[in-house]
Amino acid sequence: MGKVIRKEGEGMTTFDTEDFGLAVALSAKGYEVIFMHPVGCCSGIVVFHFAAASGIEQDVEDYWDGMLQVDPHEHWHEYKNLSAYMYKVLCHED
Repeated sequence: MGKVIRKEGEGMTTFDTEDFGLAVALSAKGYEVIFMHPVGCCSGIVVFHFAAASGIEQDVEDYWDGMLQVDPHEHWHEYKNLSAYMYKVLCHED
């Protein structure tokens, strides 16, 4: 599975990932990105925080196993949206 961002013992209030492909797939499945922020000042990496939701962990497992089914139109739409938001976050635009 992906890199664990949350420290051991912290409550599960969000699902967090640095993986852009996973973030796009989850967003295309209808999960809500509630916040995103860069890691460090110049790393080019963004952490995506999704609202905790029933089924998200199973969909993450399915993604890593290559079994997650996503509508291709939704995937493209979310890819463009998250790319634009990620650019704003990385470039500190408002």
